[in-house]
Amino acid sequence: MAHAALAAISFILEWDWEAAERSFKRAIELDPGYLWARHAFALALVSQGRLDEAFSQLQSVKQRDPLALGSTTQADLGLLLLWQGDTEGAVRSWREALDLSPTHYSSLLNLGGYHCRSGEPEQGYALLEQARTIYPETPHVLAEQATCYAAAGRPIEARRLLEELEQWTLREYVDPMNLVVVHLALGQDDEVFAWLERAYEKRASLMPAIGSDPRFERLYG
Repeated sequence: MAHAALAAISFILEWDWEAAERSFKRAIELDPGYLWARHAFALALVSQGRLDEAFSQLQSVKQRDPLALGSTTQADLGLLLLWQGDTEGAVRSWREALDLSPTHYSSLLNLGGYHCRSGEPEQGYALLEQARTIYPETPHVLAEQATCYAAAGRPIEARRLLEELEQWTLREYVDPMNLVVVHLALGQDDEVFAWLERAYEKRASLMPAIGSDPRFERLYG
C-alpha cells in the first residue's frame, strides 16, 4: 500500500502520469481508506487537467474523514472550485480551511492571491503579509506578494520583491514557476518564456497545472 503510493510520487516527479495513476489506484485498491493516497492522486489528476476527477477524489477524502487532512483538503478543494469557475465556493472553502487552522499556508496564499486579482488588494496584502510572517523562508510566498503588487498596479514594489526572489535562486533551488508568475504579471514576456524553459528542464512541480491555473490564461487564451 505505502510502497505503491511512494512509487506513484516518484512517477509524478518524472511526469509519468500513466504509471503514477496505476500506482495510486493500486494503493487505494489495497486500502480504500488510505486518504493520503487519494489526496495525492487528486493532485496528480489536476496536473493532467482532469479537474472533475480530482474534485471527486478530494470530496471522497472529506466525506470519509472531514478532519483527517483538515485544512489541506479544504484548501485544495477551494483551488479546484476556483479553476472550475466557482469563485464564491472557492472563497468559502478557503475561509473554512482558515477556520480550522488560522495559519494554514496554502489557504492564506490562495485567498490572498484571489483578493489581489479581484480588485481587493488591501485584503490580499494583509493575508500574504501574514503568510510571510509565519513562513518567512518560503519563496512561493514572496512570488505571491510580488504578483499581488503587479496585479494592483504597483510595479515598483513588485520588481523589488522580484529582485529579492531572483537573489534567492542564487542560494537554493526555487521552483522556476514562481518566477514565471511574477514576470507574467509584470508583462515581461521574454523573461516568462525563459523561465518556462527552465521549468520544463527541471520538471518543475508547479508546471503541469499550467493549463488549469487561470493565472496563466494569457499564455494559451
